[in-house]
Amino acid sequence: MVNLTDQNKENDLSRRKSFLRTLSSSWMIPAAFIITLGATWLIIYGVWRITVPQENKLLAVLILASAGILLAAAALMFILTLIYKLLIDISNRSSNPIVIQPAKSGAADADQLEKDIKQIGLQISQMVKLLNDVNENILMDEQSKRKKFEFLVNQKIQSALSDVETLISNSEWAGARAILDTLIKKYPEKSEELQEKLKRLEDRRREAFNQELIKTRKLINDFIAISAWDKAMRQAEALLEKHPDAEEAKELVAQISQERQKFRAEQIKRMEADIQRSITRKRWNDALQIAQQLIDKYPDSPEAEILREKMDTLRANAEIEKRQQLEEQIKDLIKRRNFIQAVELGKYVIQEYPDSPQAQALREQMEKLQELAAQQEKEIKL
Repeated sequence: MVNLTDQNKENDLSRRKSFLRTLSSSWMIPAAFIITLGATWLIIYGVWRITVPQENKLLAVLILASAGILLAAAALMFILTLIYKLLIDISNRSSNPIVIQPAKSGAADADQLEKDIKQIGLQISQMVKLLNDVNENILMDEQSKRKKFEFLVNQKIQSALSDVETLISNSEWAGARAILDTLIKKYPEKSEELQEKLKRLEDRRREAFNQELIKTRKLINDFIAISAWDKAMRQAEALLEKHPDAEEAKELVAQISQERQKFRAEQIKRMEADIQRSITRKRWNDALQIAQQLIDKYPDSPEAEILREKMDTLRANAEIEKRQQLEEQIKDLIKRRNFIQAVELGKYVIQEYPDSPQAQALREQMEKLQELAAQQEKEIKL
């Protein structure tokens, strides 16, 4: 059974189609074209009368206003024709034989059509409003035009100033300053008022910058105290990015860079002194370790490049020092009659440094040391 509401909607749809079909018959497009030509001729004639000194200016204005109304009528006729074509397309789509429930489908199409008509009606009203504005501007005298222009300028300025406040609330000072500079160039007649706004902006920026500067310096000092130079530099650069014109921010970045270079030079100098001191004392392993730290920490420094050429010598001497230390440990173990550990340490030296003098000497003593170690194990078991 067909729903009565759906039938009503379909009947309403049919009535609307019939009405628009009547309005949008085949004579509408030619008529709109002829009206457009007539309106164009009236505009040319009206402009000519305005330019002729002795002609009636009021009559010329009325002619131009009439031309505007004719253009609006022609535009409306074109739009009605387009609406009719749109309705025909919707009607063709809605009559698809694949649809199983025509009553529901018709109701959906009617709803969609109603939405489309409302949207088109809104566009027509906007166009009519625009044409009315054009007609009003034509009929206005110079004083009224100036007042309307000032009103529109004030609207644009207020909208831009609202954007400035939004940027200020987000601490985007450079963007706010750019908008005000653009307004001053675009509307020189408002320069005094806008300059005052710019001055207040700079005062607020300065106040905010001073507070940020105090916080940033404290963070930077904390990072420098633990030698976190990268983090300290990022803090300074972030402050400069927010306040690119602030000299204190530029100086802060330069200051951190200088202090970092100074710290770097002092660190390299101290490490070089430690290396030299270790070499003098024949502490080759300490010298090797400090040299490797310097190369890892400051790989692009001239000092690191020089040390790379000396690393083979340092490694060789450090190995000799380590073998000598192991040799002394073995002698001490034998002296304290700890033959078991002496044998284990001797095997390690022979395995790690097979071609060394210490390994050669241990091979000659190993048989006797192993006998003493075996005897010691028996004594421990007893």
